[in-house]
Amino acid sequence: MTGPKSCSAITLGRRLRRVGRKMQVSVEARFDAADINYTQWCALHHVRDGATLDSRALAAELEISPASACRVIDGLLGRGLVSRHRDPADPRATVFALTNAGLVTLQHVGPIIDSRNAQALSGLSGDEMETLLHLLDKLTASLELPVSAA
Repeated sequence: MTGPKSCSAITLGRRLRRVGRKMQVSVEARFDAADINYTQWCALHHVRDGATLDSRALAAELEISPASACRVIDGLLGRGLVSRHRDPADPRATVFALTNAGLVTLQHVGPIIDSRNAQALSGLSGDEMETLLHLLDKLTASLELPVSAA
């Protein structure tokens, strides 16, 4: 494709990464009192929403390596934000659940995330925000398709 509609994959990837990184850095700057980073917040959020998750599922949800997920979980366990127990469906497996302290942390950090998201999106109309989310969903779906040999 040529002309104003063309967009190299590198430019698109850089722009998306830049937006994501700027959001992460700006949110983490406001997390100081909570003593948590963005990845830990995401992990707490996924554990809360999934009720219990094993470390492999959490790694997949966070899109990080299983070793990195283990480090995140170990940190959250050490601070008492999640608990670890055996999966009733498979006693060989370990699952995680949010503790009361983890819930309090999420409740403290949630408004920080909401405020930053609102600030980031403040320049968009409702229609533009809907379009942006729709296009990001389409892009994500297309990237999840198997790569075809060309």
